[in-house]
Amino acid sequence: MHLSTERMTTTLSFRVDDQLFRELEAEAKTSGLTKTQLLHEAIPDLLYRRACERDAELYAALPLRREETKLWATETWPKDEPGTDWEAVFES
Repeated sequence: MHLSTERMTTTLSFRVDDQLFRELEAEAKTSGLTKTQLLHEAIPDLLYRRACERDAELYAALPLRREETKLWATETWPKDEPGTDWEAVFES
């Protein structure tokens, strides 16, 4: 059985004001990418940012309890600076 790795696509059409169009065109020329490529980058970034903002609102409304974060101080995080005191970072 052959499984296709191609993704289904849908054409999306929308209107933008002239200024935004000019900015998009200028960025396409500067970057060497097409407007479509720029939008393919921008849309997932926008959706991710908005999801993060929703998460932040949820955490602000219902902060983590100390019991949920107490083990974090013993975790090794990839970008830790040597000597980072995570216990102090997560104290409220």
